[in-house]
Amino acid sequence: MPKTQYNTCVRYGKAYSRALRAHFLTQTALLSFVLQLVFDSPEISPMRRKLLDMCRKVYRGSARVLREADVILLAIQERGRTARLWFQFIRQVELIRLFLRAERVGDWDLHLHAVREMLPYFHAAGHLNKSAQLYLQLMTSSASRLPPAERDALFGGGFCVRKQDKLWSGNFSDQTIGMDYMRLPKGYRGNNHAGQRYKEYYCSLGEKYAIYRTVEVIRALENFCGISVISSYQHTDIRDARINLNADHKEKFKNWLAQHNPFDKPADQLVCLSSGLVADITVSCDKAFMISASMAKYVGRAFSDITLHRKEKAVPLSAMNRSISVQGAAVQVNPTQLFHRIIIAQKDVSDLEQHFA
Repeated sequence: MPKTQYNTCVRYGKAYSRALRAHFLTQTALLSFVLQLVFDSPEISPMRRKLLDMCRKVYRGSARVLREADVILLAIQERGRTARLWFQFIRQVELIRLFLRAERVGDWDLHLHAVREMLPYFHAAGHLNKSAQLYLQLMTSSASRLPPAERDALFGGGFCVRKQDKLWSGNFSDQTIGMDYMRLPKGYRGNNHAGQRYKEYYCSLGEKYAIYRTVEVIRALENFCGISVISSYQHTDIRDARINLNADHKEKFKNWLAQHNPFDKPADQLVCLSSGLVADITVSCDKAFMISASMAKYVGRAFSDITLHRKEKAVPLSAMNRSISVQGAAVQVNPTQLFHRIIIAQKDVSDLEQHFA
């Protein structure tokens, strides 16, 4: 991707939105594919009539049909390791949806619930950030100690940043920094500028505050001139063009899944759908949910009592062909991350030769 195009994607949050859209479309295609398996299954033909009557039964308080559907989905999930992995992906994307909903509408309780549910998955992935545990503990207990006015503001959506007083316009702080702080100064200086060296594009503390103070000046000039360089990307997903594009891409995902069905693989095999690579017994990414459930015991403990070990994390499929031996232990290497660090560390293009020698 060209440098200027990449900077634009970062400033406007496009790279973030595109990544989320890819996960959401994949989850939607998977759920649609699983539902088709449910309908086509010969042993549950009465299910068709029951589903037609589901709304009426649920309205009357009967959840029997939903329980039967859960049993069928559990049976599909237990068909093998590959099926279990993709059902796990569906569950993880659902957590992302909960978190985004909490940030967009300003639901504090849902925000804490989403963070609490995501932390064990972070542990299973090897992201052992104890400050996240500390954040959850402090935020859970601090609400009761706040003055009434501040507590009402917190539960009223005051923890997220809003550019407009509209529904679904909330934003969490990390993305706000990237979209607001870097957009108005046009990314001339700051963390998103892809210059040659660190000292050339990491602005000093004084420059950061100077740019921050000019934000209001730039906005005042825009209002005076009657122009604006800020566009709203909050509701693009409900436009007809985006809906039609999503439907088209979802069908492509479904067609691809029909050719690479994750639910008909042998029960004892974990298969990469795109390459056909079969995992060995050391790969445990399909058990990440069970690993995360075992790590959930750390949630709510005292900060000094939390002990996390990377050896307990789930081993991904990529570890089979991206691992090196360091002092007798297998260490997974991310080629993309390694290349990025080499690019940052180099002082000149000629330095690349010694890095790859």
